[in-house]
Amino acid sequence: MKILVIVDIKNWAFDYFAKALQKWSAHTVYIHYGKINGYNFKHQLYDLILWMVDVRPDRLIKCSVPKEKVLIAIRSDVFRCKRAYYYATGIMKKYCRGFLACNQMLNERLSKLHRSWLLEGGVDTEIFRPQWKPMGKVVGWSGSLSYFGNSIKGFDFIKNACKKAGYIFKPAIREKKWRNQYEMNAYYNSIDIYVDASITAGRQNGILEAGACAKPVLATDTGITGNIIQHGKNGLVIRRKHIAEMLPKATPEIGRKLYDDILRNWTWERHAKNFDKIIAE
Repeated sequence: MKILVIVDIKNWAFDYFAKALQKWSAHTVYIHYGKINGYNFKHQLYDLILWMVDVRPDRLIKCSVPKEKVLIAIRSDVFRCKRAYYYATGIMKKYCRGFLACNQMLNERLSKLHRSWLLEGGVDTEIFRPQWKPMGKVVGWSGSLSYFGNSIKGFDFIKNACKKAGYIFKPAIREKKWRNQYEMNAYYNSIDIYVDASITAGRQNGILEAGACAKPVLATDTGITGNIIQHGKNGLVIRRKHIAEMLPKATPEIGRKLYDDILRNWTWERHAKNFDKIIAE
């Protein structure tokens, strides 16, 4: 089967997702960046169109793409307002045969509106791998502050908690430096603890990537946290106001257990097989 994945920009979350499918899926995967139009977009060359751009799936209809060959991947929980959520997804379902949801909660919500499959996605453990070193007091966070902003991501909560608890805060902010995956692997291995303090999320790549580097993870209960983190065993599920008091509980042992769990259950090789099963239905 020939699959075209439409993403927004190169070398960011959706693109890495598409490249993982290229690498691990049994099918032939092509990637298209940016906008499409009805003059040069030849959907007949492909058996399936996977739309991974958050907005404007109506362009597919303008290009005469049959909805039966379209899947829309909803990779982030951008619809925080219920009214906006049902409005947006109600429109989107007109243009596809179903959704691919990035976490269990989102999949349950989408299943009430349209056909939906759970495809959380994995991490490339050939790129993200541990460089074992003694535990220190450097705390990391990665992402963009312009996309949904500080209030959603909880950046200041982490910064202030580190100051209060006597830890060094070393964030990887996209707007300050754009890092590729190999540079991000080096970044995760330069920190000792990874914290995600989002109040809403879809699929937190940082949790998987830091975990694949055997870093202990503290994360709020949103997105994929509940599916991967077992509190006190392979990570710590936190509230924003308790970050400072939880940082000393982030031990190398829980980082190692998270690493082991990722190797068993969260590799891209495994999740690409799930994708192949979904599109075969």
